Amino acid sequence: MSRALLLLISGLLLIAADRQEDRDGQRKPAQINIIFAESMEAPYDGIASDIIRLIGNVRLSHEDVYMFCDSAHRHAGTNTVHAFGNVHINQGDTLQLYGDHLIYYGNRRYAEVRRNVKLMDTETTLTTEYLDFDLQNDFGYYPNRAVVINGENRLESIHGYYYTNEKLFFFRDSVVITNPDYIIRSDTLRYNTLTEVVYFLGPTTITGNETDIYCENGWYDTQSDISQFNENARVRNNNQVLEADSIYFDNGNGTGKAYINIVVTDSVENIIISGDYAWFIREPEQMLVTDRALLIQMSDNDTLYLHADTLRSWLQLNQAGHTDSAAEPDKVALTGAPETGGAVASPDTIPEITGVNEADSAGTAESVITQAPVLQEDTIRQELPFLQEDTTRQELPFLQEDTTRQDIPSQEQLSADEGINDTVRIMVAYYGVRFFSDEMQGKCDSLYYNMRDSVIYMYGKPVVWSDESQLSSEYMEIHTRGGQADRIIMNNSSYIISEEDQGLYNQIKGKDIFGFFRDGELYRVNVSGNAETLYYPVDNEEIIGINKAASANLVIFLKENKPDRIRFLNRPEAVLYPMDEVPAEEMILKDFQWLDHLRPKFREDVFRK
Repeated sequence: MSRALLLLISGLLLIAADRQEDRDGQRKPAQINIIFAESMEAPYDGIASDIIRLIGNVRLSHEDVYMFCDSAHRHAGTNTVHAFGNVHINQGDTLQLYGDHLIYYGNRRYAEVRRNVKLMDTETTLTTEYLDFDLQNDFGYYPNRAVVINGENRLESIHGYYYTNEKLFFFRDSVVITNPDYIIRSDTLRYNTLTEVVYFLGPTTITGNETDIYCENGWYDTQSDISQFNENARVRNNNQVLEADSIYFDNGNGTGKAYINIVVTDSVENIIISGDYAWFIREPEQMLVTDRALLIQMSDNDTLYLHADTLRSWLQLNQAGHTDSAAEPDKVALTGAPETGGAVASPDTIPEITGVNEADSAGTAESVITQAPVLQEDTIRQELPFLQEDTTRQELPFLQEDTTRQDIPSQEQLSADEGINDTVRIMVAYYGVRFFSDEMQGKCDSLYYNMRDSVIYMYGKPVVWSDESQLSSEYMEIHTRGGQADRIIMNNSSYIISEEDQGLYNQIKGKDIFGFFRDGELYRVNVSGNAETLYYPVDNEEIIGINKAASANLVIFLKENKPDRIRFLNRPEAVLYPMDEVPAEEMILKDFQWLDHLRPKFREDVFRK
């Protein structure tokens, strides 16, 4: 039979087969058509009679699918094609598939491509050695490693699916995405080649130039540089680590939010901040945490636990020669520390005087306390409208220019300003501050902490407990050294109380008080302005009476938190009452308040209302 006649008969058979309907009236699957071949061979001995061998520039079609190869075997009975050499499958604009060998199943519209496989669309190229493609449902699968190139992104995995209509890849097992700016490693992820959004569906790490990220669920928009990380999310940046149930980050403008079980660890400052909601800004660095906010600062000697409704931290410019410079106190919550105005006296500037109740009527009052205007509670709340109780648990406008960014220098200003040495971290806590450490406990409405000079500024009825002493005033500064209290400044209505016995209290009162600590214990107190003292002298371990004294200014030396020696600086008045002759009204000074019920007794107690 001649080749021409064979081709004619084959064509007629294909036409007849395409028109044939089964008994139910449903169309049979379309047959694979031969468009062109340089030569065609009829079946020979040992080969099924329905097989035709096609050689040279073979072109086949099946509905909207076109196939090209060097040679092929077409099986009419099974409606399949085995193609060899320079295989190319084309389906409209959605699929360009290349390889060395192809098995195509016409009844299922299914292709198996082997060796040097390449799948291409307008912006994506996939290369592998083994690819199956379901043209009926428009997706491909590779079971043994592939590389996908999409723009600047190079994706690798052992297993994967590609959905041509959605332009969506689904990768599994040892997934790696390499970009000039980062490397993503994951167990499972999806990637949309149109939107260039990566979806994390398993344990995933992202390694950048300065940032390392881990999560077990989330997404990353590589075009807009916006991401969200969920389930055990962790972001490490330089010396800080942020952990949360969910972290949202806009890398373009350097802002982000975190939700639920938030933990921020700073290995340089040895602090941990936790809460259930946070926002943060990368440049200049600042963060706000609320909802069960807690700060933990560790030192060699002790650990501080501090709770407030809201904690805020930022890096502040530290100019040469102005390390301890401070902003105006009414802007403390936004900019800096209160102004204390002048040098503070050292305990060594006042000579130690022996004896009790030694008067010096000719002496003059020593100005050992400097005035520091108190930050009123309503001032704080007016300066920070975004922290009102009715807004902290809603969407905080963390990018409002009139609050978070004012008075904080930009990175350009930091670079341009001459005389800058470095920056200093500032911590601010406001609304219901309570803190606990083994050495000291306290409460106030708001608190400011400069980590460079280690000074804590307390506002809004601050109270501090140290061992057996209770210290209170309208405004307070605690200066620390080596993780321990070194000295304390108390302004306006200052009071120090310690319990001598059940219901009996040693008391020191004055306008301003300056106290010194040694080994965590208060040992010396300078009182300035309307100084008063009331204490219980002891003889042979028995209380013998009440010693009540007043002077314009005085210095008290304490031993085991009890008055031991007193130095009156001018115009003293003193009286000693025997215990059986003490009038009830003389047992306490004016405005006495014993607040031990408010004292945090252990670290979890800072959350007690």
